[in-house]
Amino acid sequence: MNNRRTDPFAPLQSTAASNSTQQSLQRVGSEVEARPSSSGPVTTPSWAKVAAGQSGGSPSQSSVDQRPGRPLVVPELPAVTHGSTAATPEPQVPQSNVPTPNSRPGASQQLQQTRPSASHGNNAVPMDPTRSNISLTNPSASNRASQNAPLRPEIPHIQSSNSQFGHVAFSSSTDRMPALAATNTSALATVSSTKPSAVDSLGQSNTSDDQPSQEDRSKVFSSLIRRPQYCSAGSRLKLYANFFKLKVSNAAKLVRYSIEVMHEATQETPSVRVTNCPLRSQCIRLALQNAISLDYSKGIVTDHQSNLYSTVKLPEALHTTAIQYRDEHHLTTDPNAKSYVIMLKEGRTLELSSLVPKIVSQDLTVGQEGRSEVLTALNIFLHDFAQRQPINITYLKDKCYDLRRHDLRENLPGGLEAIPGFFSSVRPASENLLVNVNSSTGAFYQVLQLDKLMGKWDESRKDRRRWDVVKLDALQGFLKGLRIEALHLNKKDNKGNSRPWIKRIHGLAQQDDGRTPPKPPQEKAKPQIQDPSKVASIPPEVDVKGANPREVQFWHDKKKKYISVLDHFKEEYPDYSSSVNLSNSQWCVVNVGSKERPTYLPAEACKVMPGQAYKRKLSPQQTTAMIKAAVRRPSENKTNIEQEGLHSVGLTVSANKKLVRFLRDSRNSSITEMQHAFGLRLPDPSLLTVDAWQLPFDRVLYAKDTKPEGTNIPTMWNMSDMGLRDPASILRWTYVRILDQNKLTKGQRVGGGVVDAFRDRIRYHGMSIPEYTKVDGGNHLLRFDQRLEFLDQIRQLKIDFLLIILPNGDADRYSKLKLLCDKQYGVRNMCVLWRTIEHGEMQKMSNLCLKVNMKMGGVNFVAPANSLKFIEEGHTMVVGIDVTHPSATSAQGTPSVAAMVASMDSELAHWPAELRIQAGLSRQGGGREMTSPNLKGMLIRQLERWEKTHDGHSPNNILVFRDGISEGQYGGSLQNELPRLQQACEQHRKSGHSTPSGQPVKITFIVCAKRHHTRFYNVDKHGNVNNPRGGAYVDRDVTEAYLWDFYLQSHTALKGTARPAHYIVLHDDVIRHEASKPRENKMAIRPADLIAEITYSMCYLFGRFTGSVSICPAVYYADLACSRARCYLGGLYTNVEQAPAGTSISETALKIWQNGLQIRLNLPESVKDSSMFYI
Repeated sequence: MNNRRTDPFAPLQSTAASNSTQQSLQRVGSEVEARPSSSGPVTTPSWAKVAAGQSGGSPSQSSVDQRPGRPLVVPELPAVTHGSTAATPEPQVPQSNVPTPNSRPGASQQLQQTRPSASHGNNAVPMDPTRSNISLTNPSASNRASQNAPLRPEIPHIQSSNSQFGHVAFSSSTDRMPALAATNTSALATVSSTKPSAVDSLGQSNTSDDQPSQEDRSKVFSSLIRRPQYCSAGSRLKLYANFFKLKVSNAAKLVRYSIEVMHEATQETPSVRVTNCPLRSQCIRLALQNAISLDYSKGIVTDHQSNLYSTVKLPEALHTTAIQYRDEHHLTTDPNAKSYVIMLKEGRTLELSSLVPKIVSQDLTVGQEGRSEVLTALNIFLHDFAQRQPINITYLKDKCYDLRRHDLRENLPGGLEAIPGFFSSVRPASENLLVNVNSSTGAFYQVLQLDKLMGKWDESRKDRRRWDVVKLDALQGFLKGLRIEALHLNKKDNKGNSRPWIKRIHGLAQQDDGRTPPKPPQEKAKPQIQDPSKVASIPPEVDVKGANPREVQFWHDKKKKYISVLDHFKEEYPDYSSSVNLSNSQWCVVNVGSKERPTYLPAEACKVMPGQAYKRKLSPQQTTAMIKAAVRRPSENKTNIEQEGLHSVGLTVSANKKLVRFLRDSRNSSITEMQHAFGLRLPDPSLLTVDAWQLPFDRVLYAKDTKPEGTNIPTMWNMSDMGLRDPASILRWTYVRILDQNKLTKGQRVGGGVVDAFRDRIRYHGMSIPEYTKVDGGNHLLRFDQRLEFLDQIRQLKIDFLLIILPNGDADRYSKLKLLCDKQYGVRNMCVLWRTIEHGEMQKMSNLCLKVNMKMGGVNFVAPANSLKFIEEGHTMVVGIDVTHPSATSAQGTPSVAAMVASMDSELAHWPAELRIQAGLSRQGGGREMTSPNLKGMLIRQLERWEKTHDGHSPNNILVFRDGISEGQYGGSLQNELPRLQQACEQHRKSGHSTPSGQPVKITFIVCAKRHHTRFYNVDKHGNVNNPRGGAYVDRDVTEAYLWDFYLQSHTALKGTARPAHYIVLHDDVIRHEASKPRENKMAIRPADLIAEITYSMCYLFGRFTGSVSICPAVYYADLACSRARCYLGGLYTNVEQAPAGTSISETALKIWQNGLQIRLNLPESVKDSSMFYI
């Protein structure tokens, strides 16, 4: 098969172009389809085509910001003696312009807002404090929205109505920025998407090709606050970030065209809009090939969906183009292929030379005209290069993967493979336009014959027995939408070129195929045919779901009888049938047609097409293998990005002919800049140097204020000789060991010694624990199906702690045990794998002790004095919020679950959780990320808990850390979530619950983003590249002046390249208020320093780990609570459990959930509100 295709921007035939030009325009490529085609393949009148291959069928605004304000004067910072790069200047306002309480500027005017050009999906690696945050993605899956899109909202010049924020005095006169605050009262608009049918942050689909006005976009971030100033805490250092500067030439401009693809109207059918993304993409390629000459193709970039940008205005004749469809793998067009019409609608002309300086300016008075459109155009320019690459380059949104590098691939369990690639995105920063480039590893289907792929999918199938129904459902989900090539056909076009028959798998052969609507089982008997010659549509006969070729029959029109798939292949393709031993096949037959008009192929006759991303959630085994394949040392990652990465994403002139290049004159050595119409260039191929700060922190305190011994890892310590700060007591406990596969194996009878070692280690660290209580006559070895009887005895004995020893990491077994122990029997429990404790290692036993003490209400360690600043005063609650969503493999209609954790003391040791089902907010149905329906009641419940230990008072302050939202959802979060938190506080105050200060509760709302592609590298004096030390803080160079955000790498990555956390302050009533309070030294604390130090200090207080973790514990605990909620609905989330007849999945979920979370039935009321059952 010829695996090359023509460049989509070159004409099909061109005699005018020179040979060298033609060669430079040749490309081989393949566009991996993002999701299954909605239009099935063209079929013959027979209900079940098996052999015949079809050909030629359709494949499966702006206003300038005039708000008042002052430009930021940039003073010089002290020189940094590290390398040759100067320190980044910090914005400053002249002393005369610093606002005072009596002189504040007016309210803000409108401004522009931007939207990411594309969001990446990823499949998150489970958080592990000892593991690095590897750039690991499941390219097409999307648990949460991307954090990496080039969105940096501009903030209007607003002053708070609260006079205490009007003026802040700083200790240094050369280090000032205006202290700006913002109210949160304006109506927020949703963020528009540049995709043709994207779901915005509020779950509403935007299908219009016309972008919303700049006025509407500006409202999204009209309530955000600006950065008060840059951080200066700790010691200064230089780091490298995986960004590159992108320069725009003076004359660069682009004309935008919106693209529409329509079915060509016929006498029978009207013209209908094409919504299938792969079909739209291929039609646009064909239109560009057929209609646009070589001169225009050099100045055109497109996303192949809805946007096209040209350096010149295109002639009217090119605004409407009719094409006849041709599959990307075919070199010629079939005469009977469908026709489509591609229409271009001219939009705004973007003067890049004047617009780009505005969107990167530090002058807050400069309008952000055209911001969204500029970033969209530049990202399309960047990604257009990858989309035009050869067929062995796969492009997925903002990532590209080179399928030719077989030496870098790693096989994963279950028929998958890990392929390395690169992410790229354009985003603005202070004074510079940057391109973010990062390594990214994706999971793809292995290119195998389909029967071999099935065998790899379930390697436990040692015999030839049929899979059960659950396995078959899972296999169908694994194969659905997969593109295959039929191997038994050797079709050629009229020019003798190979013409592969490409189809998409609809599912496995099933008994209700060809029957619409499906009939009850008793009505599925073979139809009685009076005159078969006159019957046009006769359903096939499938014995069982997952039937093999002998068990699937279809009606043969010519023979006027039913014939099995096996017999058909033996008659029509005897050589191929014999070569694959089809007569003995036990593999499932697949349907490559549709449910109504099935087309069957045996697995042996199918081969998986290359470059198909795996879109579902990875299993624990696959995730482990994926991490191993993706991990790279910082030095390897940095070199890989600078060398191969830039070339792969088209940021080198040797790869991308559309970049500005320079030519050297051999006679006088002068360098001439050769301008290209796009006017973009990369001035420096080295990583960007950024200013950073190393934040200090002393080690935590255990019993009697003792500090643990440090290790060779700066952010970790050894607790082997430490006593717990506040050890809890266990009154009655026991253990149970679950057998593997319901039978004993060698060594499983031994367990008492390990349990004794566990008990002794708990005592060593100060906890009070008796001997374990014997249950069932001392028999603690159980089969899993005996769990209910054992738990019944535990409830009768009033056991308050249960140690469960599991044979392996079976997720379904774990979920069922947690559901029973937490909800039905009300006993605190801890599951541990046998391999973890079988050798009785003291360090592992000590780590388990940390979890047990937290579950029982104790305190493990605390932060040193003054580390948590105003939180230590005991009037501040810290809240963490997260939402977990069903995956693509979950039962349809499975709801999302929201979790809220809140600190109950000044030591941040106790974090009880509230869990709520998000009724109607399933992501599968295009649901929202927002938790707004439940936030009010959840916070009120946490306030009630707080008051029980604080003399009936509410907290003065609440710091909210929100996980799981992207930059495009900031507006929705401020519109839906923040008001409900404020309403909860106000409702609680009106019911008679006051704060110690007598004032309303102040709230600060901070987003913690984990899934982004920003990485930092530290290069020592010897040139060695390493991860930065824990405590590295960056809030300049790669951030924007008007958005209060910062990166904090608070942990030490033990493997791979560390990923910092990205914090964005959306709303602040607390930090600047506390920073403005008078101190003993009569000097105000900088708000940027205050939030940096508090956040970093909190990262040391994750109670079950002896070190600093990568994200704030409030977010970490909320994530763990969400994980526990998934256990309660585990059968729905894994699609193992189905709704009973007559009920919906949502009703089933509510029944499982009952009336809330009923746990800890055996605990005193005083303990219930502080125990962390989910830890």
